[in-house]
Amino acid sequence: MICIPFIYFTALFAYFYSEQRRWGIDLAATSLLIIISLCAILIDVNDEYGDYGINEYSVTLPSLFLFCLQWTIVLLPLHYLAGLDFHQHHPVKEKMLYALAIVVAISSILILASSLNDIREALIMDMVDVRGAHYKEIEQGSQGSGNYLLVIPTILTNNPFPTLALFLWFYMKAFMKAPLLIRAGILMASILQAITAITMSGRAAMIYWAFDFFLIYSFFYRYISFRTKLTINLICSVIGGLAAVLFISITIARFDSGTFNPLASLYGYAGQHVNNFCIMIEEGGGTPLMTLADRKSVV
Repeated sequence: MICIPFIYFTALFAYFYSEQRRWGIDLAATSLLIIISLCAILIDVNDEYGDYGINEYSVTLPSLFLFCLQWTIVLLPLHYLAGLDFHQHHPVKEKMLYALAIVVAISSILILASSLNDIREALIMDMVDVRGAHYKEIEQGSQGSGNYLLVIPTILTNNPFPTLALFLWFYMKAFMKAPLLIRAGILMASILQAITAITMSGRAAMIYWAFDFFLIYSFFYRYISFRTKLTINLICSVIGGLAAVLFISITIARFDSGTFNPLASLYGYAGQHVNNFCIMIEEGGGTPLMTLADRKSVV
């Protein structure tokens, strides 16, 4: 039964591709759901439920049907969007785009400069595994007075501006000959949240940025030159490998009990999305998550 989402999204991927015969944001989003569904199968095959607090008994046919339905509602507009032709802006609007990019980039530089000390301390503390003290310092620091001069930069570096900055960066790569400094600034603005998340040993912000990058890159894929795509693919491969090492290192430091399996952690985190949805459908807010100890006691 857990195979249903994988089979469904694979078939949906084939249907989308048969209609347009080119890579786009619809195929990119569907491929992510195929990977998530495959990881859910791996959780089931390797019986990793208890290790991630997932209750396998909440995975039912109605909940899986609703999981597929909710994502289909999201994917259909993306499929329609992928079929539209995207055109370059009118030249008179170029100065407005530059102004927006510069304001967001400067805001990001200000926020990054104000966070450098926190990032440095977070890296040092996480390496020596004293996260408890680090989090205590963050909590104590949050009780103090804020810097009101950074209110506007803070707004311009929070959602949805990082995603907008990434969209603008790809737009410049596809349709504009923007100066390198502006493109670098807007790219940094898109990834700022992931950088500042280091102060909390956070990995989610980087993963969300990677999803945004993949989806927006797929949207602009047919408009970007082959040489640019090759460069982006090579750089992403290198950075992705380094990020994977960093994430696995953080996870090992947090959860290592002598039998830690980084691969199980990878598909465990990715695949639990399916299970968590089913749990919320079946159980609602009072979800009784079953731990490994609970499962052993039942057995």
